[in-house]
Amino acid sequence: MAESTDIPSADPKARFSDRVADYARCRPGYPLAARGAILDGLGPYPDLEVADVGAGTGISSHFLAGAADQPGPVVHAIEPNAAMRSSAQPHPRITWRDGSGETTGLPDSCVDVVVCAQAFHWMRAEEAMREFARVLRRRAPSGARGRVALVWNVHDDADAFVREYRRVMLAHAKDPPKSPWATQEHVAIASSVLFTNYRLVRFPYEQRFDETGLIGRATSSSYVPREGEAFESMKRDLSAVFRKYQKEGRVTMPYRTEIHLAEVAS
Repeated sequence: MAESTDIPSADPKARFSDRVADYARCRPGYPLAARGAILDGLGPYPDLEVADVGAGTGISSHFLAGAADQPGPVVHAIEPNAAMRSSAQPHPRITWRDGSGETTGLPDSCVDVVVCAQAFHWMRAEEAMREFARVLRRRAPSGARGRVALVWNVHDDADAFVREYRRVMLAHAKDPPKSPWATQEHVAIASSVLFTNYRLVRFPYEQRFDETGLIGRATSSSYVPREGEAFESMKRDLSAVFRKYQKEGRVTMPYRTEIHLAEVAS
């Protein structure tokens, strides 16, 4: 097969269409403590409504809604990419909507929390923040103000394996990675007059992969090749990193789950 010369779509809403399966299978979840940081203090979980904006394949939506047999918030999963929406597993408290951070399609003052997990850096920040402020209730069931939570799993660069993994990814990138630690998109919420009481909380998290899973984690990123000699070269380099760091056939990828929180202003 000839090496692909395709570059990722300039439209962020379409960038992941060709890697949905890897995204659903290999992207990380979130530590349970993160759910508490996002929801606690707003009232009983079953009384809450959450907008999960940029919900992707539903990883964060399922995390927020909880197990099907346990009480949890109602989640409005907002995702503009049809391929990602269609791959999501059903859940009794999750409803899906074609929408974006800038135009969710939700009514005014209808949710207690807006969550963006691994997604805010793809949005036009000022427009998205205005939309979040519009759909948030000024008072949650507890009387607290509606809340926004921007969530990212950030690679822990103190780890030698992570440093080598990221070196390989950058070496084979088809276009510059867009990531929160590079773009600092979360600063927008900290300085916005639409929100108040900004704070950041962090929790450790990790994934464990066999070699196939590590390759899938890499190809779930929109900026790396998926075919041709460029992909084969990246795969060889990642396999070498895997062999160097694996223990009993697996590697551990540590993260910091970072949650940027603020309440809607009056």
